[in-house]
Amino acid sequence: MSAKTCHLFLYGTLRPDSAVGVPARLVAPLEIVGPAAVAGRIFAKHDPRGTYPVLYRGGFGRVLGTVCRAREGAPRGWLEALDRFEG
Repeated sequence: MSAKTCHLFLYGTLRPDSAVGVPARLVAPLEIVGPAAVAGRIFAKHDPRGTYPVLYRGGFGRVLGTVCRAREGAPRGWLEALDRFEG
């Protein structure tokens, strides 16, 4: 991996072990580093496209997720595509 390796904390519909459809395609270029947790809570965000999990960091709750990084040779633009999906 290069010095520019990007690590991501994924939770909810983007967790590689449970992602399906578009989310599964977006996380396909990633390899799992390991399980992780952050202090916070997940709330439902409602918008015209549907309902999505939103992480609010801090507080007394604990959110479980997965830390991932881009695989060597990940397609150009995968992070931008993930950003567009996340809105």
